[in-house]
Amino acid sequence: MIPELDELINSKIAKDAEAGVWMCFDCDYRSNNLTHIKNHVEGKHIDSGGFSCHICGKISKTRVSLQMHVLRQHSRGGRSDRNNKVPYLQLM
Repeated sequence: MIPELDELINSKIAKDAEAGVWMCFDCDYRSNNLTHIKNHVEGKHIDSGGFSCHICGKISKTRVSLQMHVLRQHSRGGRSDRNNKVPYLQLM
């Protein structure tokens, strides 16, 4: 986790208690799922400079896209291979 990035993401969302959904302050996106709204904000409204793959150096726009890259490109057993976790996510 990167505390500064997480704080920035959290500053761009809020829960609409009446409607029971999470809202993005930067656009009209809403979601019932907190993870989905956080992924939305990170991918659409924050320019982090990207995250570097610790294996091949590929730059991914978000932490989730980096995790998916590592699972798809560098994992022998796909999702069941837990030995290929991203050890540290670093802003570029």
